[in-house]
Amino acid sequence: LHFTATLIVFHLVWDAIFFVAHGTMHRVPKLYKFFHKTHHTVKDPNCFVAYFVTYQSHFLLEQAIVIGCAMTFVPRDVLLFTLYTGTFGTFLQHAGFELGHIKVPLTPITLDHVLSALSWYAPLFGSMSTTHHDWHHEKFFSNYALSFTYLDRLC
Repeated sequence: LHFTATLIVFHLVWDAIFFVAHGTMHRVPKLYKFFHKTHHTVKDPNCFVAYFVTYQSHFLLEQAIVIGCAMTFVPRDVLLFTLYTGTFGTFLQHAGFELGHIKVPLTPITLDHVLSALSWYAPLFGSMSTTHHDWHHEKFFSNYALSFTYLDRLC
């Protein structure tokens, strides 16, 4: 229970911080150019450019959060689980295609089944998908969150 509660709180907090920082980068031209423009030079995202970002963007949006959480309330197991699943999720969001229908080899289980089991609470907050992220790269003015879509719908 402690793992699950901490995981959910951690995901929501990181998502909110990412949403505010990422949205601010898009709304303030100087910040966009300094932090984030490199990532958006690619109009058709794919998994190879998921981490095509500036050092300062990577530090601000990811490493500062990881370092801060590692030094505070987030248990190591929650942090590691989030980093492993988050990296995989980042590659999926940048795949350029919805891949959830693909089956795990030698099983009837799809990638959507696996992701739903790992993040069963995501539908409560709206799951970010490849389509959401592709829309963000196409339009630039929405879908700023990292994992969920509820903040984009509220703001």
